[in-house]
Amino acid sequence: GRVKFVFVNEDVERSKADEFIRSTQPNFEVRYDPDHSFARSMGATNSTPSLVIEGGKGGRQVIGGSISKEELMALIDQALG
Repeated sequence: GRVKFVFVNEDVERSKADEFIRSTQPNFEVRYDPDHSFARSMGATNSTPSLVIEGGKGGRQVIGGSISKEELMALIDQALG
């Protein structure tokens, strides 16, 4: 199985989003989404989901709010099947 992490940057100003990428140099995909269209396409019902996990037997799960490391690992295990 495989898990892919995508960070959704919702800054209204593109320059702030670009600065985030330059300053953090993430090793995962960063999507610029100021109008929340990507988040909504993934099933988010509010403007800032914490996490979207898709795959395996778990289907697509959209999690809002904070979750613990243990909860995150359980969700990833479920997604991997």
